[in-house]
Amino acid sequence: PIKPIPDEVKMLKPFIGEWDSEFIQRPSVVSPSGNTSKGTMTAQWILDGRFLLGTSEVGNHTSKWIIGYDTNKEAYRYIRFTNTGQIDESTGQWNEDTRSFVWKLVNAPSGVTRTSTTRIVGEDGVHAHILAENSDGKVQMDLTIRSTRRK
Repeated sequence: PIKPIPDEVKMLKPFIGEWDSEFIQRPSVVSPSGNTSKGTMTAQWILDGRFLLGTSEVGNHTSKWIIGYDTNKEAYRYIRFTNTGQIDESTGQWNEDTRSFVWKLVNAPSGVTRTSTTRIVGEDGVHAHILAENSDGKVQMDLTIRSTRRK
């Protein structure tokens, strides 16, 4: 990565590496009964350490994602592409007190609000929670992801 690493990019460094992940779906529209599954995640620097390129895999679902700091918007951006043709684009902010990113999906379907929090837990953990609700308050998705760094 570039040296010195800009302060806003330093917040991304804990994601670098290989991870084992647990995906916990609570009952919702996308998962009426809820379920739990195992998967993996990897992340590496790209473009001189300005961005992260990641891959997440769980079952038959694969996604590629890029996270970086957008100096024009003064916000973090997270874009995810899936093998099912879905593209998610979120903007976020870093909260130093909670060591977490708070994300808002900017290309959500009409009438749906989706927010998520990604928290860095110690040196070897990342916990994320994603909640999507429609305008009537019906839960479309309620997903927790707990990732542990591979040793």
